Formats: sequence, structure tokens, C-alpha cells
Amino acid sequence: MSEKRTILVVDDEEAIRELFITLGKHDFFEFPVEVLVARNPEEAKKIFLANLKEISLVITDINLASSRYGQGWEIINFVSGFVGIKVAAMTGNDENLPALKERGIPYLEKPSSVQTIQKIINDLLRTDE
Repeated sequence: MSEKRTILVVDDEEAIRELFITLGKHDFFEFPVEVLVARNPEEAKKIFLANLKEISLVITDINLASSRYGQGWEIINFVSGFVGIKVAAMTGNDENLPALKERGIPYLEKPSSVQTIQKIINDLLRTDE
């Protein structure tokens, strides 16, 4: 059996957070996954640092409505400082795509199908082996 992976999902939309929790609980991914969630950058940093040794992947919404513009980028930059932890973004705004592509950051467009979520996360977690 594969080792469990931990994903931190940062999104101000409860439905998105709940979707990832549900997918993690129902063996939707190739690996056993625990999903941690945060609503904003402050909560995300606390959860991230408290679970640093377990987290394999952080997925953040770029445009957190409850935060000032750019706080999704703040999370990406923060996590990028830790070796071995992957980061991906979610965006519903096409204006973010050129910057994500330029930096080589995998992303999910909102809305995304569960199959797209599954493929991107499996691809990112698979490279941990």
C-alpha cells in the first residue's frame, strides 16, 4: 500500500473545501490522501507550519474573495520556500493564467470537473515516489 499523502487546500469557498475533503475520504486518488483545509492565508500558514512534515501538496485559490488581491500568490511564494512540497493553484480568472504558466505552476480552472482534479492531483502526487 502506498504511503498516505497530505494535501492542504486553501479556498474561501466552503463548497470547494468540502469537495476536496470528500474526494480524499473516498479513495478518489491513486494514493491514500488526508485533506486539510484553510479559508484564508493566515489560517493556511498556521496549518501548514503545524503539519509541515506531512504535507506533500498545497493547492490555493489565487483570488481569495475574503482577502486582498494577491494573497493566493502570497501562499504560493511562502510554500515555494520549502523544499519538497509541491504547490498548485486554482483560478476562475483567465488573467491569472499567463503568470501561472510562466512560473510553471500547475493549476485547476474553476470550475473543474472531478476528473480534472483527479488527474492533476494524481500527477503531482505520483512524482513524490
